[in-house]
Amino acid sequence: MILGVLGSITKDRIVIERTNDEFHQVGGTVYYSSLTLAHLGASVISIPLLAEKDAHLLKTLTHKNIRCFPSWTRKTTFCENRYPSDSHDVCERTIIEHASDFSLTNEIIQNLSSCSAIHLGPLAPDEFLAHTYTTLRKSFRGIIGLDGQGFLHGKQNYFTEIISGTIDILKLSAHELV
Repeated sequence: MILGVLGSITKDRIVIERTNDEFHQVGGTVYYSSLTLAHLGASVISIPLLAEKDAHLLKTLTHKNIRCFPSWTRKTTFCENRYPSDSHDVCERTIIEHASDFSLTNEIIQNLSSCSAIHLGPLAPDEFLAHTYTTLRKSFRGIIGLDGQGFLHGKQNYFTEIISGTIDILKLSAHELV
């Protein structure tokens, strides 16, 4: 089974306020989902959104035999994740720079054509325009899943418009539902 993952790779700044620790790491739904699926034994095709100058961020994915077909954007998404307490369940997330110039191309559709399912991981509502979802639905016969976390940072009615008729599986945690 081949699974596809599409979304922004992020450059994350992690701040632990209690200890004043700060560190940087690679992140994003496309990064963590691709690694998880590969670890579970799936063949993975990853379509990460990032600036070409940050191509080195894909090194871990390619070393895990994940096939990466980057969609180059002007900027790589840069997030700050601030943890105000010892609980990692409480995080204040700020998108400082955003790779919002993604365009679904025929090349991307072709790269995903061998997949049984695709997992979409937008980090903000405008990462993929509405027509991206409808175009993908029309051209892809497999299962399309959506990580809804990115929609928590914006327009709720846009979210409803997107999932209506285009998404088969919606991934949200219990606290994201409220």
